[in-house]
Amino acid sequence: MWVISITIPYNKSSFFGFIAKKNNITIFGYPHSHTLYSNHIRILTSGFVIGTEKNIKQTIKDLKKDNRLLNIEINKNHLILDVKQHLMNKELFQPGLLFIKPGITTNKGEYIFEIGSWKREQLINIYKAYKIENVKLNWIKKKKISGIQITTPTPNLTEKQKQAFKLAVEKGYYGYPRKIDIIQLSKEFNCSHSTFQFHLRNAEKKLMPTLL
Repeated sequence: MWVISITIPYNKSSFFGFIAKKNNITIFGYPHSHTLYSNHIRILTSGFVIGTEKNIKQTIKDLKKDNRLLNIEINKNHLILDVKQHLMNKELFQPGLLFIKPGITTNKGEYIFEIGSWKREQLINIYKAYKIENVKLNWIKKKKISGIQITTPTPNLTEKQKQAFKLAVEKGYYGYPRKIDIIQLSKEFNCSHSTFQFHLRNAEKKLMPTLL
């Protein structure tokens, strides 16, 4: 299967992007179904929000104020959303497309998607459709899919564990090759190396079983 990774830059009119940047949170979401209308697309999605407890509460308040939100269910930081989106997003829901991982909305307001298709041309057409938004093509390649990552409610992490894990993800600690090490992360977290490692390892210990 062909797989593409794209990053759609921040746009203040985007539903999740504006709220994520405003509140310094990261959103992981997986679309489950959609309905296409003449002037918009309605998407049912679920996912979770990573950030401080204060910022998550503000994010939920902001979501509820947006008239594009049709329905919402909240369980701590896990959300199920029924949302009206711009018609341009229909390109992500063509027959034959498969979301390999949840979409990510970063705290910079960017959207990151990893999508598969039997046809390379279909993925290239997505990139072309979003080009007016200065979309970034991270990569496109043919690969065998070993699993599909679908969001589940996150384990009960402490605030320090959430923040340590969020920082590690955002700074590229889990990338290959790694862009940062534990010592550098601990400095950014403003704590000792051993303290940061303690929070991060405990977060990983709780998260890993849900991924397996």
